[in-house]
Amino acid sequence: MPTDIKDLIKLFRILKHKMKYFFISIIFYFNVFGIEAQTLDCPKPVIIGNPSDSNYQVIFPLGWSEKGNFSYIHQDINVLAGAGDFQYNFIVQNMKTNKILHKKEFYYNSESKYFWKQFSTKIDSLAHKKMAYFDYAFFKTIAWNKNRNQIYDILAKYKIKLSNQVFKNMLNLQEKGITVDEKSNLVNSNNRTVTTDYKITLQSKSKEKKIVYHWYCKEKKCSKNSNLMYMRFIVKGYFESPFKNQIAIIAFKETNGYGELDEFPFAVGANLEN
Repeated sequence: MPTDIKDLIKLFRILKHKMKYFFISIIFYFNVFGIEAQTLDCPKPVIIGNPSDSNYQVIFPLGWSEKGNFSYIHQDINVLAGAGDFQYNFIVQNMKTNKILHKKEFYYNSESKYFWKQFSTKIDSLAHKKMAYFDYAFFKTIAWNKNRNQIYDILAKYKIKLSNQVFKNMLNLQEKGITVDEKSNLVNSNNRTVTTDYKITLQSKSKEKKIVYHWYCKEKKCSKNSNLMYMRFIVKGYFESPFKNQIAIIAFKETNGYGELDEFPFAVGANLEN
């Protein structure tokens, strides 16, 4: 076989090999950029509570509708701290009635094979300095990317637009002449403290005091159902709607966990005008 033909065959094989890796690289980068494009609108986390005391939860606020519907995703840090798994609760709630209109759980087992770069975002770096560990990179790359379209469909159903939300301290309401008061009735049951009655009230100079949340549990009922045996309740802050002075107060229900408190956040609606 002439030398020039051998050289051509050799060259062809080299080019074929390089083209194979070229196309693989192209597919890889298309996938990466596809994921990036789908996560550009990923909501930012709000750390609620005190991470230095391992007493915190993470909420991703999504937005409001004109009818008072508020949507958010709660990452359960109790699950992450206990088993290393990721649990996200997607919630749509009407803050005029406090009725939950939609709730869905997204759960990811830590032993399953998911590919993401752990703690790789700037948000993670800032959170680590506060001793908060929730891995925004996982939420962005896996949870949001996989459920984004489904979430958008639900938001559209309830006419909620995805928007940035600021978590505000309750003291900010004092600037509007509104005071927030919490009252709890605590009893000792089986060598532990249990809340049997809890109220959140709002009052302004021009309006009468109004109860926006009331939880009540007789001790016997609490004792029979351990899920109702909350150690304490505590208000953490609020998100404010861009429509009609509606707010979503975020409070914690706390129970004794394994060596530390378990916190369960919930939202309470209040209208600052009525």
